[in-house]
Amino acid sequence: MIQQYLALADRLVPLLLLGNFIDELTRVSSDTEPVNLPTNLLVARATVAILAICSSVLAIQLTGDNYNYTHVSPRERALAQPFAEGRYIGSQGDTLRYRIMKPLHYDPRKRYPLVVGLPYTCWSDNTRQIDACPIAKWLATDENRRQYAAFVFVPRCPPHTGWGGVANTPSVAPLAIEAIRSLDKTFSIDAQRRYVSGVSRGGYGCITLVLLDRFTFIFMLKTLTPSIAL
Repeated sequence: MIQQYLALADRLVPLLLLGNFIDELTRVSSDTEPVNLPTNLLVARATVAILAICSSVLAIQLTGDNYNYTHVSPRERALAQPFAEGRYIGSQGDTLRYRIMKPLHYDPRKRYPLVVGLPYTCWSDNTRQIDACPIAKWLATDENRRQYAAFVFVPRCPPHTGWGGVANTPSVAPLAIEAIRSLDKTFSIDAQRRYVSGVSRGGYGCITLVLLDRFTFIFMLKTLTPSIAL
């Protein structure tokens, strides 16, 4: 997050310098008698003005992008509300943050399926991955929670990492599998009914988890309702 603010400040410096240059040029012009400026000077002033406008537009856009990157909206908080926050420390000391939603009317005497949703975006917080996980949003609706009694596990993908299958990108898939296995010790989960779903970056992760452990695919398409038998 600090790097994002520093990058924004770095991009604002040229805008401030351009503004100061225009202010100085205006003062010089107002303190002298009107003269016919050379064509080259007029072109230079017009160029500076255009650069100032372009820099202003760019700064506004970067400010908006930075705000979106660091700000969790009320809508994103509402989507994450049914999911409790969790943290798992792996065997190598690495930490995986996640969100998990229990089945409605959870009964420890019963065994429930586990649905793992891999988000397609990496965030610095432990909230917005729900909005980047279609299967989690779909299963979190009131109707589907009543129809499909299941645990829904959504691990956080740290910035600059992935779920495997992408070259030159560190994978947190092994750590996620450790965390998933640890859930069996805490909740009543049916090890024979473990499903994984994801799109884009999460889709690569689905292949990784299926290859590394016993998972069943849930295919999620933008225009189709997922067909699952929990």
